[in-house]
Amino acid sequence: MLKLAAFFIFVIGSVYGQAFTCPTSSITVATPTGNLPTGATNVTTVPAGTNCSFVFDIPNNYVLLLKFSIDFQSDDDYVFIYDNNDRHKYYMTNPGYAYYDSPLYMPARSAQVRVVGVSGNSRFFMSYQYQSLSGYQQITKNTGDAFSLTTTTDYVYFTITASTANDQVVPNFAQTAGASLDPYLHDIFVYDGDNINTATFLGNLDDIGSTLTVSSGRSLSFVNPYGETSDPSAWFLGNDASAVQGYNKYFALLATSQTIISGSLSDVSEFGAAYTFICVDCPTFYWTVMQFDMSITANRGYISFQGQTPTQKREKLVRYDPSTYSQNYLPQILPTNIFTINLFMARVIFNVTTTNGAANFHIPYDGRQGYIFSPNLWSGASNSYQYELRDDSALFNYTLNFDKMSFASVNDQLTLKIGSGTGAPTVDKQYPRDTFGTNITASGNYMQIGLAASDQSDIRLSYQMTQSSASICPTTPINATWFSGNLPIGATNITTIPAGTNCSFMFDIPNNYVILLKLSIDFQSDDDYVYIYDNYDNHKYYMLHPGYAYYDSPLFMPARSASVRIYSASGKTRFMLSYAYKSLSSYQQVTKNTGEYFPLSSVTGNSYYTISSVSDQVIASTAQTISAPTDGYLHDVFVYDGDNINTANFLGNLDSLVNGRVPSTGRSISLVNLYNSAPPSYFLGNDASTVEGLNKFFTIIVNSQSTVTASMSDTTEFGAAFTFICLNCSTFWWTQMQFDSMFTTASRGYISFQGQTPTHRREKLIRYE
Repeated sequence: MLKLAAFFIFVIGSVYGQAFTCPTSSITVATPTGNLPTGATNVTTVPAGTNCSFVFDIPNNYVLLLKFSIDFQSDDDYVFIYDNNDRHKYYMTNPGYAYYDSPLYMPARSAQVRVVGVSGNSRFFMSYQYQSLSGYQQITKNTGDAFSLTTTTDYVYFTITASTANDQVVPNFAQTAGASLDPYLHDIFVYDGDNINTATFLGNLDDIGSTLTVSSGRSLSFVNPYGETSDPSAWFLGNDASAVQGYNKYFALLATSQTIISGSLSDVSEFGAAYTFICVDCPTFYWTVMQFDMSITANRGYISFQGQTPTQKREKLVRYDPSTYSQNYLPQILPTNIFTINLFMARVIFNVTTTNGAANFHIPYDGRQGYIFSPNLWSGASNSYQYELRDDSALFNYTLNFDKMSFASVNDQLTLKIGSGTGAPTVDKQYPRDTFGTNITASGNYMQIGLAASDQSDIRLSYQMTQSSASICPTTPINATWFSGNLPIGATNITTIPAGTNCSFMFDIPNNYVILLKLSIDFQSDDDYVYIYDNYDNHKYYMLHPGYAYYDSPLFMPARSASVRIYSASGKTRFMLSYAYKSLSSYQQVTKNTGEYFPLSSVTGNSYYTISSVSDQVIASTAQTISAPTDGYLHDVFVYDGDNINTANFLGNLDSLVNGRVPSTGRSISLVNLYNSAPPSYFLGNDASTVEGLNKFFTIIVNSQSTVTASMSDTTEFGAAFTFICLNCSTFWWTQMQFDSMFTTASRGYISFQGQTPTHRREKLIRYE
């Protein structure tokens, strides 16, 4: 496929000059092949002044194959390609080299190629061929079927049909987490019906699958005219429209065996979001880490889990609410190769894996709890399992709750053993042979649970465990009167952490203090970890096995509290934490006004910066050059909600505060950098009333002799603002601009320009519509 840039502007105006031989009427299937310009047999010089359009009529059961040979000699020459809706879909400009016979397929019912020559030096040649779709063989699939797009080979097309006659189809594609968009998705044409020879073209799969596009009837079809020359890595999943259409957004993600996926899921709308996870070569997922982001999660927010895709409409078996959830619920086993998450008015940071070893599912720890369901509730897999939770170096009190015990056959059985070592178990039960009540509790090193049941059996269990041994941790929070010390208690160097340790060091931090933590860790196992929680009990940092030891790594934590949790399964990892309370009372204040910008590298030493508004609240923003990578040092800057870091409440680290556009409660905020690092970014505070109503706001830094080429976009009712700051010059020139097509830019859309920052509230002097 010819990889072309999608571009949605209309070029207004034409330059006419020396003739370039163009057809005088539309080309039709009556002339099934040919070369252009008319009469050409090879690349042909495009005369200066050429503005020539080749227009094609394409019947419903055809596609048009265009092959381009172009040798651009000037950046002023270009080729535009318009689609069936007369939309400016592709453009070709000077890539710095010539290319020959680059293919591009266009669907029914029309297409147009426009050649513009200014220099008179570029060369162009295009061949075309109408290709019938009547010889393509149909493969049928149902909604809820996930399959690889590598099967879209030559001369086949796929039809996906909804599960009921009255439903419609929503197409989606699935890729591995973090992967860039599969470019070959653009090769796949999607049609609105069960026959590509008669159905209307909907769009390319990369576009259609990125939105909740709905078929008009019960089926849709897709075909890859590029055949085996195209190699998509993504998978396809069609869902019943009734199952996903009400969501604010829906995504599907791919995993393989031995995969670990870390990231965040977010939707704070009233409609919620759904995410389907698909393992292509394994039967089980483990949900291992999760924290609700309470800064944006509503009280009634939640996350729930169900087997398979939304189309299967399976019961939501597990649900976590922020008011009752804790990390002790994890890891949670999900015995299925496909599951779907429903997220409502919440944001979660998570980790999911398909690797049992990485999940530590079989390792008990103090306070752990979870759920076990018969596999038929998750998928169509065999309704059996054998699980063991075991740690021979520790003693636990296990409780197993029988939430539902519905056996469909006399041959069904659930076995339970709780015991220690190799001796006879304390509990050795087989159900339903043995009588069961609501739960059973016993002590031991292990708990074994096994199920062998028929497909109709419905077994639902939950469990809790507590460790019998005493903790090695402080029993009360550490406070500023201790001033400094080492942990674990009494340690003077890195210390081996016993297997089964699940210990939290908690710190009370007064308002005019921070605490400096220095961590020394020599991980010896991927099963051991250290978690650090902030003032809001948010799981803010976690440390896993990096493959090397590190010593005295510093981390500052602000008021009013923090905790460090260390977990050891291996009994081999070594750890020491030193801490020291640091007073902020000696820091000197530097004052700034909203609308002033300054380098964050100046926020250093024993100084802090206070940014104040005359009569408004303050919203923080940072500025970098447009091509600069994300400034990692922004996280070093602490932001306080007021004009005195000794009395004000901690708002957050600057990176997260800027991303959330959180306003101060009063008319001032203050910044301090305890690490004395040197962020390359600049800071700009604005009056909240001037930017709070915007959908987004960005600030860009430039220098003299700079040229900035980019795009700006916002199609919401709220609009966006972009402040440009030149550090060492006094004048900008706005030299080139095109509005996007009417499909993106509303008829009432506009761009306007004003001097200075939003805070200065200057008149908008220039406006283009």
